[in-house]
Amino acid sequence: MENPDLQKNRKLITGVISKADAEEIVSDVNILYGSALFNSSGSVVGIGRVVEKKTRIQPIATASSALAEARQKLAASAPPSAQLLPSPPIDKFPFDGLRAPGRGHWEKEVYSFQSGDFYVELFTPVALYEAATDTYEERLKAYSKQSKGRASPPAEPEHKYEPVLVVAVMPKTKMPFWENMAAGSGNRGPVIRRYKTAVEKLRLLCGEKELIPIWPSRLVAGMGYGRGVVLADESSMGRYVYPHDAVSPQCAKVTLQIFSTKDPDHPLEKVLDQSMVTRIWQDFEPYRKLQAQATAPTP
Repeated sequence: MENPDLQKNRKLITGVISKADAEEIVSDVNILYGSALFNSSGSVVGIGRVVEKKTRIQPIATASSALAEARQKLAASAPPSAQLLPSPPIDKFPFDGLRAPGRGHWEKEVYSFQSGDFYVELFTPVALYEAATDTYEERLKAYSKQSKGRASPPAEPEHKYEPVLVVAVMPKTKMPFWENMAAGSGNRGPVIRRYKTAVEKLRLLCGEKELIPIWPSRLVAGMGYGRGVVLADESSMGRYVYPHDAVSPQCAKVTLQIFSTKDPDHPLEKVLDQSMVTRIWQDFEPYRKLQAQATAPTP
């Protein structure tokens, strides 16, 4: 069975075993890593494992010892918290709620700010829609100035967004003086820039209570080249995804804490402006109405 842990995209594939020993099961079934192989009685006899960069079916007995060791470690460790963690949404943000009537021009600055050595962006479905629409209109304008037939028209965005709040934190870059002096001596080479620091972790607080993210992610902020500038090293950025109702006006204050690798014990703190909190809450109003309609008792 492929994708046994998923509600969607599960597949049950049948096949014939041509060889089986203590190390490997050979079959005409193309099995994925982590997928299970069942016999005709419904018992698990094999599991997909990666061996020498190839997916092979190993007898379940080979995994039994690893499972027994994991159970021993689990029994000796403290149980996890009984607190329920937020779960990813299974539906999309309603399309007709992406452009609020009377909103006027999109105010990008409401969703972004700077804190120390970091840029911060807050993404709601409405903000993502506005950004994608702006980009599409700019590309459409550039396309209209080109000769016909030289390029294909830009594809219109699908505008399918998850009803979540994304907090993205990117480290700033600096231009090392002596490194650029050495690189530029004798020729006009590209400007060299390096990241000032990296994201260790983020915390978002509603009052004094920490908000639990759905997905707390640290992503690689990589090297790059462009228009006479070389980004010469790598760093890490933070991308934390929160439930739609995490930030609300009911919080006495909403505080973002950014922990850097340069000083992981002393976070930068930024209290979000009340106008930003209100805008985020307003952006999710169409989704809250949709949820209320879905859960309302039928007459």
